Amino acid sequence: MAASPDVLRLSAGALRAEVVPERGGRVTGFWVETPGGPIDLIAPIAPAAVDSDGGGRGGCYALAPFSNRIADAHFMWRGRAIRLRPHPGAAPHALHGLAWARPFEVVTDSPRVVRLRHDHAGDDAWPFALRLIQEIRLNETGLTLALTVENRDRVVQPVGLGFHPFFPRRSDARLTFAAGAMWAEPAGRIPRQLGPIPPDLDFAAGRTPPVGLDHLYEDVKGRRAAIVWPGAGLSLSLVASAGLGRAVVFSPSEGDLFCWEPVSHPIDAIRLPGAPGLFRVAPGRARRATLRLKLAYL
Repeated sequence: MAASPDVLRLSAGALRAEVVPERGGRVTGFWVETPGGPIDLIAPIAPAAVDSDGGGRGGCYALAPFSNRIADAHFMWRGRAIRLRPHPGAAPHALHGLAWARPFEVVTDSPRVVRLRHDHAGDDAWPFALRLIQEIRLNETGLTLALTVENRDRVVQPVGLGFHPFFPRRSDARLTFAAGAMWAEPAGRIPRQLGPIPPDLDFAAGRTPPVGLDHLYEDVKGRRAAIVWPGAGLSLSLVASAGLGRAVVFSPSEGDLFCWEPVSHPIDAIRLPGAPGLFRVAPGRARRATLRLKLAYL
C-alpha cells in the first residue's frame, strides 16, 4: 500500500486549510471552525483519494498550462504538430494540463503561507519546458490562491490558466454570477457554438446549480461570483484576477458538490481561430493568476 502523502496545514483565526504538495499542490480542505463544529467552505477530499493523474473530485487544484479539454490531444502551434498523451478520464482528449497531476516541491511552509514549485522539462503531457509556482495564503477573512507559469523553453509557448474549486452543494446552496454568453455542450464535450444564456441556466439572480450542468460561460462580469449557504449562515465571495474572464460551472450527478472554475480561455481554445484567451509567453517571461475566496457571515 502506498504511503499517504504529506499534508501541510494552515491556520488563521477561525479558518483552516490543508494542502498536499505531492498531489498537484491541491487544497484538499478549507473550512471554518464554529461553536457548532467545523463547516466546509470547499468540498473536502482525502489526500489518498487524489490519484496520480490528478483525478478525484474535491478540494481545489490549479489549471495550467491549459484548462479543460484539447480535442483528440493534438494541435498545431507555429507550424509544429503537437501530440499530447490523452488523459485516462477524458480519452481521446487531453485534460486540464499538468499542474494538477504533478508533485510540487515545498519552498515555504508556514502557518499562513505555502509556496510550491514544479519544474517541467517537457514530455508527452506538455512538450514545452516551464516552471509552475503556487502560493496558497490564508488569513482571518479567506484564502488566496496564486498560480504563476514561467516559460523556461527556447520558444514562445501558449499558456492558459485557471482554478478548479469544488464547493459543497448543500440543499440551500445558491451560486450567483453574471455572464455575457454561454458555450453549448455537445456530445464529445468539445463545444463549438457560443450563444445566449438560457433562462434556466442564468445565474445572475442566483440559483442552485442543476445536477448535470457542465458549461463554460463567457464574459463573466467583474470576474466574480458568490456562493451563499443560508442554513449555515455563511457566504463566500470568489474574485479572480484579470485574464480569468470565463468560468466553467460543473455540477456532477455524483457527490453533493459543484464547481465554479475561473479560466482564461474557452475549451479547446488552442484549436479555435486565434486561440482566444491563451497567452503567448516568450522565453524567460511569466503569467500569473489569482483567485480570492473571502468568507462572510450572514
